[in-house]
Amino acid sequence: MPPPPSSATLRPRPKRPLDVPPISPPTQPRRDIFAEVTVLVTLSRATTLVATSIAFATLLLVPPRYLEPVYGNVLPSLNFQHNFFCAIFVGALSGALIWFFTKDPQRGSSPIDFFLYVCLDLCALLLAISPSTYAQMFTFSSQWGPIWGSTVTQFALVYPAAFFLGLANFFAYTPRSNEVNVRLQTRVFYLIMHINLILLFTNTLWTFTRDITGHSCQQLFGAGLLISAVVALFKALLRTPRRQGRENKPKPIQSNDPSMIMSTPLWKLAFLFFPQFITILTAIFNHQSNPQCATSLTPRHNLASSPYRILARTESITGWISVVEELPPGRNIRLLRAGHSILGGIFRATGDSVFGAFYFMEAVRLVERKRNVGVGERALQ
Repeated sequence: MPPPPSSATLRPRPKRPLDVPPISPPTQPRRDIFAEVTVLVTLSRATTLVATSIAFATLLLVPPRYLEPVYGNVLPSLNFQHNFFCAIFVGALSGALIWFFTKDPQRGSSPIDFFLYVCLDLCALLLAISPSTYAQMFTFSSQWGPIWGSTVTQFALVYPAAFFLGLANFFAYTPRSNEVNVRLQTRVFYLIMHINLILLFTNTLWTFTRDITGHSCQQLFGAGLLISAVVALFKALLRTPRRQGRENKPKPIQSNDPSMIMSTPLWKLAFLFFPQFITILTAIFNHQSNPQCATSLTPRHNLASSPYRILARTESITGWISVVEELPPGRNIRLLRAGHSILGGIFRATGDSVFGAFYFMEAVRLVERKRNVGVGERALQ
Protein backbone atom coordinates (compact mmCIF):
# COMPACT_ATOMS: atom_id res chain seq x y z
CA MET A 1 0.00 0.00 0.00
CA PRO A 2 1.46 3.33 -1.00
CA PRO A 3 2.17 5.91 1.66
CA PRO A 4 -0.29 8.80 2.05
CA PRO A 5 0.68 12.00 0.26
CA SER A 6 2.46 14.55 2.28
CA SER A 7 1.53 18.20 2.60
CA ALA A 8 4.30 19.07 0.19
CA THR A 9 2.82 16.93 -2.52
CA LEU A 10 -0.67 18.34 -1.89
CA ARG A 11 0.50 21.94 -2.45
CA PRO A 12 -1.41 23.48 -5.40
CA ARG A 13 0.59 24.06 -8.55
CA PRO A 14 1.16 27.79 -9.17
CA LYS A 15 -0.91 29.15 -11.99
CA ARG A 16 0.89 30.38 -15.04
CA PRO A 17 0.30 34.08 -15.55
CA LEU A 18 -1.66 35.01 -18.61
CA ASP A 19 0.11 36.74 -21.49
CA VAL A 20 -0.89 40.37 -21.00
CA PRO A 21 0.15 42.71 -23.80
CA PRO A 22 2.46 45.50 -22.71
CA ILE A 23 0.83 48.84 -22.10
CA SER A 24 1.96 51.26 -24.79
CA PRO A 25 2.52 54.89 -23.89
CA PRO A 26 -0.16 57.32 -25.00
CA THR A 27 0.42 58.33 -28.61
CA GLN A 28 0.15 61.84 -29.91
CA PRO A 29 -2.84 62.42 -32.17
CA ARG A 30 -1.90 62.42 -35.82
CA ARG A 31 -1.60 65.96 -37.13
CA ASP A 32 -3.25 66.67 -40.45
CA ILE A 33 -1.17 68.88 -42.72
CA PHE A 34 -4.28 70.27 -44.43
CA ALA A 35 -5.76 71.28 -41.07
CA GLU A 36 -2.54 73.09 -40.24
CA VAL A 37 -2.59 74.88 -43.58
CA THR A 38 -5.91 76.48 -42.65
CA VAL A 39 -4.12 78.16 -39.75
CA LEU A 40 -1.74 79.78 -42.23
CA VAL A 41 -4.52 81.11 -44.47
CA THR A 42 -4.90 84.63 -43.11
CA LEU A 43 -6.32 87.90 -44.35
CA SER A 44 -2.90 89.42 -45.01
CA ARG A 45 -1.74 86.45 -47.08
CA ALA A 46 -4.94 86.38 -49.13
CA THR A 47 -4.60 90.12 -49.79
CA THR A 48 -1.00 89.70 -50.89
CA LEU A 49 -1.92 86.83 -53.20
CA VAL A 50 -4.63 88.82 -54.98
CA ALA A 51 -2.55 92.01 -55.25
CA THR A 52 0.52 90.13 -56.50
CA SER A 53 -1.49 88.34 -59.19
CA ILE A 54 -2.95 91.62 -60.47
CA ALA A 55 0.47 93.28 -60.48
CA PHE A 56 2.20 90.35 -62.20
CA ALA A 57 -0.41 90.13 -64.95
CA THR A 58 0.05 93.84 -65.67
CA LEU A 59 3.77 94.37 -65.16
CA LEU A 60 4.88 91.37 -67.21
CA LEU A 61 2.86 92.40 -70.27
CA VAL A 62 2.02 96.10 -70.44
CA PRO A 63 5.29 98.06 -69.76
CA PRO A 64 7.24 96.73 -72.80
CA ARG A 65 4.24 97.51 -74.98
CA TYR A 66 3.86 100.94 -73.40
CA LEU A 67 7.45 101.83 -74.35
CA GLU A 68 6.95 100.71 -77.95
CA PRO A 69 6.42 104.21 -79.48
CA VAL A 70 9.80 105.28 -78.07
CA TYR A 71 12.00 102.17 -78.32
CA GLY A 72 10.13 99.83 -80.67
CA ASN A 73 8.87 96.30 -80.05
CA VAL A 74 12.14 94.46 -79.40
CA LEU A 75 14.39 96.57 -77.18
CA PRO A 76 12.01 97.05 -74.20
CA SER A 77 11.61 93.26 -73.93
CA LEU A 78 15.33 92.44 -73.83
CA ASN A 79 16.10 90.81 -70.44
CA PHE A 80 12.93 92.38 -69.07
CA GLN A 81 11.56 89.26 -67.33
CA HIS A 82 14.98 88.33 -65.91
CA ASN A 83 15.40 91.80 -64.41
CA PHE A 84 11.82 91.75 -63.13
CA PHE A 85 12.22 88.50 -61.19
CA CYS A 86 15.64 89.61 -59.94
CA ALA A 87 13.93 92.68 -58.46
CA ILE A 88 11.37 90.36 -56.81
CA PHE A 89 14.19 88.28 -55.31
CA VAL A 90 16.07 91.36 -54.07
CA GLY A 91 12.88 92.61 -52.43
CA ALA A 92 12.28 89.28 -50.68
CA LEU A 93 15.92 89.16 -49.55
CA SER A 94 15.67 92.71 -48.19
CA GLY A 95 12.52 91.71 -46.32
CA ALA A 96 14.35 88.74 -44.81
CA LEU A 97 17.13 91.02 -43.58
CA ILE A 98 14.65 93.51 -42.10
CA TRP A 99 12.73 90.73 -40.35
CA PHE A 100 15.91 89.07 -39.04
CA PHE A 101 17.23 92.22 -37.37
CA THR A 102 13.88 93.51 -36.06
CA LYS A 103 11.92 90.34 -35.22
CA ASP A 104 10.23 90.12 -31.83
CA PRO A 105 8.00 87.09 -31.10
CA GLN A 106 6.00 89.05 -28.55
CA ARG A 107 4.91 91.89 -30.77
CA GLY A 108 2.25 90.00 -32.76
CA SER A 109 1.27 90.63 -36.36
CA SER A 110 0.41 94.34 -36.32
CA PRO A 111 3.85 95.63 -37.45
CA ILE A 112 3.99 92.96 -40.15
CA ASP A 113 0.58 94.02 -41.47
CA PHE A 114 1.73 97.65 -41.43
CA PHE A 115 4.81 96.88 -43.55
CA LEU A 116 2.64 94.77 -45.81
CA TYR A 117 0.09 97.39 -46.80
CA VAL A 118 2.75 100.10 -47.07
CA CYS A 119 4.59 98.02 -49.69
CA LEU A 120 1.38 97.27 -51.60
CA ASP A 121 0.34 100.95 -51.47
CA LEU A 122 3.68 101.99 -52.97
CA CYS A 123 3.34 99.37 -55.70
CA ALA A 124 -0.15 100.61 -56.60
CA LEU A 125 1.03 104.23 -56.62
CA LEU A 126 3.92 103.42 -58.97
CA LEU A 127 1.56 101.70 -61.37
CA ALA A 128 -0.86 104.62 -61.35
CA ILE A 129 1.81 107.29 -61.76
CA SER A 130 3.80 105.55 -64.52
CA PRO A 131 1.80 106.99 -67.49
CA SER A 132 2.65 110.51 -66.31
CA THR A 133 6.32 110.05 -67.21
CA TYR A 134 5.84 109.63 -70.95
CA ALA A 135 7.16 113.09 -71.88
CA GLN A 136 10.31 112.51 -69.82
CA MET A 137 10.89 109.18 -71.58
CA PHE A 138 11.27 110.94 -74.93
CA THR A 139 13.82 113.31 -73.39
CA PHE A 140 15.99 110.59 -71.85
CA SER A 141 15.72 108.29 -74.87
CA SER A 142 18.20 110.46 -76.77
CA GLN A 143 20.61 110.57 -73.81
CA TRP A 144 20.74 106.90 -72.80
CA GLY A 145 20.41 105.35 -76.24
CA PRO A 146 18.03 102.69 -77.55
CA ILE A 147 19.17 99.81 -75.30
CA TRP A 148 19.96 101.44 -71.97
CA GLY A 149 17.14 103.95 -72.33
CA SER A 150 14.38 101.38 -71.93
CA THR A 151 16.24 99.64 -69.09
CA VAL A 152 16.74 102.88 -67.16
CA THR A 153 13.06 103.71 -67.64
CA GLN A 154 12.05 100.33 -66.21
CA PHE A 155 14.44 100.84 -63.28
CA ALA A 156 12.59 104.04 -62.43
CA LEU A 157 9.09 102.51 -62.29
CA VAL A 158 8.61 98.79 -62.98
CA TYR A 159 11.50 97.30 -61.05
CA PRO A 160 10.78 99.30 -57.86
CA ALA A 161 7.20 98.01 -58.03
CA ALA A 162 8.57 94.46 -58.33
CA PHE A 163 10.87 95.16 -55.37
CA PHE A 164 7.93 96.17 -53.18
CA LEU A 165 6.04 93.06 -54.28
CA GLY A 166 8.95 90.91 -53.09
CA LEU A 167 8.94 92.74 -49.75
CA ALA A 168 5.18 92.30 -49.36
CA ASN A 169 5.25 88.58 -50.13
CA PHE A 170 8.02 87.96 -47.62
CA PHE A 171 6.24 89.95 -44.91
CA ALA A 172 3.07 88.00 -45.64
CA TYR A 173 4.88 84.68 -45.19
CA THR A 174 6.67 85.55 -41.93
CA PRO A 175 5.38 83.52 -38.94
CA ARG A 176 2.93 85.11 -36.52
CA SER A 177 2.80 84.61 -32.77
CA ASN A 178 -0.11 82.15 -33.06
CA GLU A 179 1.75 79.96 -35.58
CA VAL A 180 4.63 78.74 -33.42
CA ASN A 181 3.30 75.15 -33.38
CA VAL A 182 3.02 74.85 -37.16
CA ARG A 183 5.50 72.32 -38.53
CA LEU A 184 8.15 73.14 -41.10
CA GLN A 185 6.73 70.78 -43.74
CA THR A 186 3.38 72.53 -43.39
CA ARG A 187 5.00 75.90 -44.05
CA VAL A 188 6.80 74.50 -47.09
CA PHE A 189 3.53 73.02 -48.38
CA TYR A 190 1.77 76.36 -47.91
CA LEU A 191 4.61 78.23 -49.65
CA ILE A 192 4.34 75.92 -52.67
CA MET A 193 0.56 76.37 -52.69
CA HIS A 194 0.96 80.17 -52.41
CA ILE A 195 3.35 80.31 -55.39
CA ASN A 196 1.18 78.00 -57.50
CA LEU A 197 -1.92 80.10 -56.83
CA ILE A 198 -0.06 83.27 -57.82
CA LEU A 199 1.07 81.65 -61.07
CA LEU A 200 -2.44 80.33 -61.76
CA PHE A 201 -4.16 83.67 -61.16
CA THR A 202 -1.44 85.54 -63.05
CA ASN A 203 -1.77 83.27 -66.06
CA THR A 204 -5.55 83.67 -66.04
CA LEU A 205 -5.38 87.46 -65.76
CA TRP A 206 -2.53 87.57 -68.29
CA THR A 207 -4.61 85.74 -70.87
CA PHE A 208 -7.50 88.09 -70.23
CA THR A 209 -5.27 91.17 -70.45
CA ARG A 210 -3.55 89.95 -73.60
CA ASP A 211 -6.89 89.59 -75.35
CA ILE A 212 -7.68 93.25 -74.67
CA THR A 213 -6.33 95.14 -77.66
CA GLY A 214 -4.72 98.42 -76.81
CA HIS A 215 -5.25 100.84 -73.97
CA SER A 216 -2.00 100.01 -72.18
CA CYS A 217 -2.15 103.33 -70.33
CA GLN A 218 -5.57 102.49 -68.89
CA GLN A 219 -4.33 99.03 -67.94
CA LEU A 220 -1.44 100.51 -65.97
CA PHE A 221 -3.37 102.91 -63.78
CA GLY A 222 -6.36 100.53 -63.76
CA ALA A 223 -4.19 97.85 -62.15
CA GLY A 224 -2.98 100.46 -59.68
CA LEU A 225 -6.57 101.28 -58.78
CA LEU A 226 -7.45 97.60 -58.32
CA ILE A 227 -4.48 96.95 -56.05
CA SER A 228 -5.24 100.11 -54.09
CA ALA A 229 -8.86 98.99 -53.63
CA VAL A 230 -7.73 95.55 -52.41
CA VAL A 231 -5.37 97.17 -49.89
CA ALA A 232 -8.11 99.56 -48.74
CA LEU A 233 -10.39 96.59 -48.08
CA PHE A 234 -7.56 94.91 -46.19
CA LYS A 235 -7.07 97.98 -44.00
CA ALA A 236 -10.78 98.17 -43.25
CA LEU A 237 -11.08 94.47 -42.40
CA LEU A 238 -8.13 94.71 -40.02
CA ARG A 239 -10.16 97.18 -37.97
CA THR A 240 -13.47 95.32 -37.82
CA PRO A 241 -14.60 92.78 -35.19
CA ARG A 242 -13.52 89.25 -36.10
CA ARG A 243 -14.40 85.84 -34.70
CA GLN A 244 -11.60 84.00 -32.96
CA GLY A 245 -11.08 80.45 -31.77
CA ARG A 246 -12.89 77.23 -32.52
CA GLU A 247 -15.93 78.16 -30.50
CA ASN A 248 -16.70 80.80 -33.11
CA LYS A 249 -17.52 83.34 -30.44
CA PRO A 250 -17.10 87.00 -31.27
CA LYS A 251 -14.35 88.78 -29.50
CA PRO A 252 -15.75 91.39 -27.10
CA ILE A 253 -15.20 94.83 -28.55
CA GLN A 254 -15.40 97.98 -26.53
CA SER A 255 -17.07 100.98 -28.07
CA ASN A 256 -13.99 103.13 -27.52
CA ASP A 257 -11.45 100.60 -28.83
CA PRO A 258 -9.00 102.69 -30.90
CA SER A 259 -8.15 99.73 -33.13
CA MET A 260 -11.66 99.63 -34.59
CA ILE A 261 -12.47 101.68 -37.65
CA MET A 262 -15.67 103.15 -36.17
CA SER A 263 -13.73 104.46 -33.17
CA THR A 264 -10.76 105.82 -35.12
CA PRO A 265 -10.52 109.63 -35.35
CA LEU A 266 -11.20 111.15 -38.73
CA TRP A 267 -7.67 112.48 -39.19
CA LYS A 268 -6.24 109.00 -38.59
CA LEU A 269 -8.61 107.54 -41.16
CA ALA A 270 -7.56 110.22 -43.65
CA PHE A 271 -3.91 109.39 -43.01
CA LEU A 272 -4.62 105.65 -43.28
CA PHE A 273 -6.35 105.91 -46.67
CA PHE A 274 -4.22 108.78 -48.01
CA PRO A 275 -2.33 106.50 -50.49
CA GLN A 276 -5.66 105.43 -51.99
CA PHE A 277 -6.65 109.08 -52.40
CA ILE A 278 -3.37 109.91 -54.20
CA THR A 279 -3.72 106.87 -56.47
CA ILE A 280 -7.24 107.89 -57.48
CA LEU A 281 -6.17 111.48 -58.21
CA THR A 282 -3.23 110.26 -60.31
CA ALA A 283 -5.47 107.96 -62.34
CA ILE A 284 -7.97 110.78 -62.96
CA PHE A 285 -5.17 113.12 -64.06
CA ASN A 286 -3.79 110.58 -66.54
CA HIS A 287 -7.21 109.80 -67.92
CA GLN A 288 -8.14 113.44 -68.44
CA SER A 289 -4.86 115.24 -69.20
CA ASN A 290 -2.36 112.71 -70.52
CA PRO A 291 -2.53 112.64 -74.36
CA GLN A 292 -1.02 109.17 -74.43
CA CYS A 293 -4.00 107.87 -72.43
CA ALA A 294 -6.58 109.46 -74.75
CA THR A 295 -8.60 107.01 -76.83
CA SER A 296 -9.06 109.57 -79.64
CA LEU A 297 -7.00 112.33 -81.24
CA THR A 298 -6.56 115.55 -79.30
CA PRO A 299 -5.01 118.90 -80.31
CA ARG A 300 -1.90 117.98 -78.32
CA HIS A 301 -1.18 115.13 -80.75
CA ASN A 302 -0.67 117.52 -83.69
CA LEU A 303 1.53 120.44 -82.72
CA ALA A 304 1.84 123.41 -85.09
CA SER A 305 5.64 123.21 -85.08
CA SER A 306 5.72 119.56 -86.13
CA PRO A 307 6.13 118.61 -89.83
CA TYR A 308 3.95 115.54 -89.21
CA ARG A 309 0.22 115.27 -88.75
CA ILE A 310 -1.59 112.26 -87.29
CA LEU A 311 -4.86 111.58 -89.11
CA ALA A 312 -5.95 108.51 -87.17
CA ARG A 313 -4.50 106.09 -84.66
CA THR A 314 -5.43 103.08 -82.59
CA GLU A 315 -3.51 100.83 -80.23
CA SER A 316 -3.10 97.08 -80.67
CA ILE A 317 -1.06 94.40 -78.96
CA THR A 318 1.71 94.97 -81.53
CA GLY A 319 1.95 98.73 -80.98
CA TRP A 320 0.32 101.87 -82.23
CA ILE A 321 -1.27 101.69 -85.69
CA SER A 322 -1.48 105.20 -87.12
CA VAL A 323 -1.98 107.12 -90.35
CA VAL A 324 0.60 109.92 -90.53
CA GLU A 325 1.26 112.64 -93.11
CA GLU A 326 4.54 114.42 -93.71
CA LEU A 327 3.56 117.89 -94.82
CA PRO A 328 5.32 120.10 -97.41
CA PRO A 329 8.06 121.30 -97.78
CA GLY A 330 8.88 117.72 -96.75
CA ARG A 331 8.34 114.61 -98.84
CA ASN A 332 4.56 115.13 -98.88
CA ILE A 333 3.72 111.48 -98.14
CA ARG A 334 1.03 109.64 -96.23
CA LEU A 335 2.05 106.50 -94.31
CA LEU A 336 0.30 103.65 -92.55
CA ARG A 337 2.51 102.70 -89.62
CA ALA A 338 2.46 99.91 -87.04
CA GLY A 339 4.87 101.01 -84.38
CA HIS A 340 8.17 101.70 -86.10
CA SER A 341 7.28 99.69 -89.22
CA ILE A 342 5.77 101.07 -92.43
CA LEU A 343 2.85 98.99 -93.69
CA GLY A 344 2.06 101.19 -96.67
CA GLY A 345 2.20 104.70 -98.01
CA ILE A 346 1.68 106.96 -101.01
CA PHE A 347 3.04 110.20 -102.37
CA ARG A 348 0.19 112.65 -101.94
CA ALA A 349 0.92 114.58 -105.14
CA THR A 350 1.06 111.61 -107.53
CA GLY A 351 -0.63 108.78 -105.63
CA ASP A 352 2.32 106.44 -106.27
CA SER A 353 3.38 103.95 -103.65
CA VAL A 354 6.28 104.92 -101.44
CA PHE A 355 7.57 101.37 -101.63
CA GLY A 356 8.85 102.08 -105.14
CA ALA A 357 11.75 104.02 -103.65
CA PHE A 358 12.68 101.01 -101.54
CA TYR A 359 12.29 98.63 -104.48
CA PHE A 360 14.57 100.66 -106.76
CA MET A 361 17.36 100.84 -104.20
CA GLU A 362 16.97 97.15 -103.40
CA ALA A 363 16.95 96.21 -107.11
CA VAL A 364 20.39 97.74 -107.64
CA ARG A 365 21.78 95.53 -104.91
CA LEU A 366 20.04 92.38 -106.13
CA VAL A 367 21.17 92.61 -109.78
CA GLU A 368 23.67 89.81 -110.32
CA ARG A 369 26.89 91.05 -111.89
CA LYS A 370 28.66 89.05 -114.56
CA ARG A 371 32.12 87.87 -113.69
CA ASN A 372 33.92 87.42 -117.06
CA VAL A 373 32.95 90.31 -119.29
CA GLY A 374 34.72 92.68 -121.57
CA VAL A 375 35.52 96.30 -121.00
CA GLY A 376 32.56 97.55 -123.01
CA GLU A 377 30.03 95.37 -121.28
CA ARG A 378 31.33 96.33 -117.86
CA ALA A 379 30.73 99.98 -118.67
CA LEU A 380 27.04 99.33 -119.19
CA GLN A 381 26.57 97.94 -115.70
